[in-house]
Amino acid sequence: MRRVCDYYDNTTSTRREANNRMLAHYLLGRCYDDMGEAPLALEEFNHAINSAGLTPKETDLGTLGRVHGQKAYLFYKSYMPDNSLLELDKAGSVGPASQTIIVDGIVIDNVELFMESGSHLIVKNGGTLK
Repeated sequence: MRRVCDYYDNTTSTRREANNRMLAHYLLGRCYDDMGEAPLALEEFNHAINSAGLTPKETDLGTLGRVHGQKAYLFYKSYMPDNSLLELDKAGSVGPASQTIIVDGIVIDNVELFMESGSHLIVKNGGTLK
């Protein structure tokens, strides 16, 4: 996966390549998270966000929203609820009005707003669990 990221990091910055670069770093971050390497995952999620670097019209907002959502979940698992809430707010503001987020194998559809309540993330405004 690192080689894929390196490939997209060294290509010219067309719209498609920038979105692929963002996706590649997002997926590498997910790999690191699955391996329990939270600092490396966070670094890749940040790189993915910075890779978008285009106007909102040209950016794949669905992927960008998922990056923020996964970053929020990483903060949540690390007992950093304030950071988690900030990222969830970003996920809701950049992603499609109705998007799907997967958290620990639980699919949450129609995500619009998150909030922290004790030790649980609660989906509001029509969010449904599948």
